[in-house]
Amino acid sequence: MSTPSITGTDTGSDTTADSERTWVTICPLATVPFERGICALVETEQVAIFRSSPASPTASTDLYAISNFDPFSESYVLSRGIMGDRQGILKVASPIYKHNFDLRTGMCLEDENVQIPVYPVRIIETDGTEVVQIGMFAHSLQLPASPPFTDSNPGEAKKALPGSEKTRLRLPRSHI
Repeated sequence: MSTPSITGTDTGSDTTADSERTWVTICPLATVPFERGICALVETEQVAIFRSSPASPTASTDLYAISNFDPFSESYVLSRGIMGDRQGILKVASPIYKHNFDLRTGMCLEDENVQIPVYPVRIIETDGTEVVQIGMFAHSLQLPASPPFTDSNPGEAKKALPGSEKTRLRLPRSHI
């Protein structure tokens, strides 16, 4: 496997050392669908993780992690948004009011005054399996605490990897 790539932050301006970052294992890479999002509860934050298609012309890297919170609808829904491209910018459209967010920077493409948190994400190999990890910092946890998961959709899977009790994963119905 090649050197893990880190996305989700402007690596040119990210001067935080890995020793100051807590890497949280989320899920096996194979469970993250192409061109779709999943949501992971990391500590008290809902994080939306997206994987671009290898054929995507604008994708310089594969994985992106942003806050799942849509500030316009005040709902945790961005992981269910539609990935796409706008003038060379890889973005996700919120499923509620269709605002678009740059997956690399978190900037709203319709309102330059709105930006959502982005998180560094990497792929590492553990016991022969490629897994997704998200880098968390104390200063990155600025949103209101996420509501707890409910069983409003009992058919939806909620999984955690062994040893990662603080991480819960919601997979889209297509992965059940």
